[in-house]
Amino acid sequence: MSNCIFAWPMYGDPGYLFSPVLSGGSWLTANPLTNLQDRRLARVARSSSTANNDTLFSIDLQTDRQVGVVALPKHTISQAGRARVVGLPSSMLFDYEVGDNLAQKGATFTRASTATYVDANGILQTAASGVARDGHYVNGVRGLLLEKSRTNSILQSRDQTNASWTPGTATTARTAVGLDGTANSATVCTDSSATVIGILSQGVTVPVDSNTHTISFWVAKDSVTSRFPLLYAQIGGGTVVSRGVHLNTQTGATVATNIAGTTTSRVVDAGLWWVVELTLTNNSTVGNTGLSVQIYPARSTVIGTDNVAAVGSVTIGHVQVELASLFYSSPIFTTTTTVTRSDDALSFPISFAEQALTAYGKWTDLGSQLGGAGSFSIGDFNVRPGIIVYHSSSTAVSSAFHNGTAQVNGGTFSSGIVYGDSVEARLLFTLSGTVQRGSARNGGAETLGVASAGQALGSGWGGSKVLVNDYDTSHKGFASFQSIRIMTGVQSLATMRAAVYDSGWVTPWPSGATLETLTGLNVAAVFIVPASFNPARIWTVQIDDTTNPTGFVDVARLVIAGGYQPSVNLSIGAKAGIETDTVRIVTDGGASIFQTKPIRRNDVFTIDKLAQSETFATIRKMQRLLGISGQFFFVFDPADTTLMFERAYLCVLKQLDPIDHPVFQLRTIPFSLVEEL
Repeated sequence: MSNCIFAWPMYGDPGYLFSPVLSGGSWLTANPLTNLQDRRLARVARSSSTANNDTLFSIDLQTDRQVGVVALPKHTISQAGRARVVGLPSSMLFDYEVGDNLAQKGATFTRASTATYVDANGILQTAASGVARDGHYVNGVRGLLLEKSRTNSILQSRDQTNASWTPGTATTARTAVGLDGTANSATVCTDSSATVIGILSQGVTVPVDSNTHTISFWVAKDSVTSRFPLLYAQIGGGTVVSRGVHLNTQTGATVATNIAGTTTSRVVDAGLWWVVELTLTNNSTVGNTGLSVQIYPARSTVIGTDNVAAVGSVTIGHVQVELASLFYSSPIFTTTTTVTRSDDALSFPISFAEQALTAYGKWTDLGSQLGGAGSFSIGDFNVRPGIIVYHSSSTAVSSAFHNGTAQVNGGTFSSGIVYGDSVEARLLFTLSGTVQRGSARNGGAETLGVASAGQALGSGWGGSKVLVNDYDTSHKGFASFQSIRIMTGVQSLATMRAAVYDSGWVTPWPSGATLETLTGLNVAAVFIVPASFNPARIWTVQIDDTTNPTGFVDVARLVIAGGYQPSVNLSIGAKAGIETDTVRIVTDGGASIFQTKPIRRNDVFTIDKLAQSETFATIRKMQRLLGISGQFFFVFDPADTTLMFERAYLCVLKQLDPIDHPVFQLRTIPFSLVEEL
């Protein structure tokens, strides 16, 4: 059990020094957004519709505050609805967090094709043309997946029963669940002969050049260790280039075989699947144009040792051939023709001037580390001035500033970034026109590059935009982005990491509860803000409840408050009760007549032996400023999310109890709280 929280002071209410301002969304004139500052929960703010653009709102606290609790004490968010809270400091010039509504931020996003991504359950989903893939998960981390254009040159990528694949002696049946969770969309390939090697193959024509080509196989995980499949590719017709991989489908262990020329292989854990990647670099020899992709369902009984007697099956979910590519990208399904996934392109408008600032980005690298790709930029480098953060070569990151006339480069350094790493980049820009880049991998310590030489500033950021995963519309990379932040002045990595509070999407409705069981209870949406986050000024509440049957969302009373958590928790013997002001009148005939009033929650408890300094610095001050009419929000146990809906509510002090002095320098404080309706 965690110590209780008194959510106070109420920073969202007008005060002596600051008058917080509410804005955003679309709210009825008769039920305006300002009702969120009315203490009466019957005075609601009502959205004009359930569209996400209409149900969001922001509050400007007018100064940075150390907020501890954000709560909506009463609302009509449905069981299918969810809410999210984001807090930004006053020094924030720009911020994007995965899950933000791109349209609400004025972003321009394009992609002229469908594209795939992996959801939180490890299931492959397809985003429609022009729809951003911001629900992509890598190693359990959500991101916005942005990729350069790629083409899958293999045919019938998910159907090895099709005539595009030459079966050899292997048999096939499209009877397995595929990458997208659909039945009969993956192929079971079987070698049932102990005397003849089972094989499936398909050929692709490649140019005679020195390009590297990537072949990837999505192989279902299983527990079979009596056979080991072989995934193989070769370029032939001239001097052969080849590589194969024996795969343990239980552990992902591999043994490479039949290696000729310049090749690589690796295995990536993709949840329910192993992705086996092969790269072959052609050698420009005459006639070397035949790329053969081969699947051997059972090539060995001891991994790495070919054995014709091996028998068994393997499930293939997808095969991809990406020509002139150094690594594989998200699945591109094909049938009778090759298919191309178009570029993702994303930019945000900005209006701030050139100034001393710190820019920060966080992403999961999915291939950009191999060089030439932009991570993000302030300003479009096509028109300049601009600052860029980019991968200059394999595992090396760099930065540059171009003032429209000349360019200076921040020191390039190798940080050992590899595919799948979580990367954080911090870029420092000064009024002297210098840039310096720092980077951290997988939450570790930051490595700083050398600061560039200085030069004169330019005349505003090129195109007045921030580009993500690019810096001039032609250097796109492959990454899954979590954050892009820009703040004034020189900020440390620790500050940039903690600069934004983002609750993520939360379902306010208690698990397993129904309308019937919650009748008469105000179920609050509660967000506990850890003390590790920096003070923030602008707080935004987003509500996603587009299917709410009423056609609108009501919200009563916004709590944006401090989070006082006593160093000593309430004592044993605390009482949690309910009360009512209902009046019972007995008639002359003995019948009862009631003047029914609502039920209210209450809590009666004592905090025992609290330090005198803490008592008078906080609790005595709270009693003095609140009296018995000032509202605050009480959370009995912030760690108990199961019963939070029962034990967190808007309340007042029912009475002002005296503070006891039982022990030298220690105080005992009785509390009696009653719910506000």
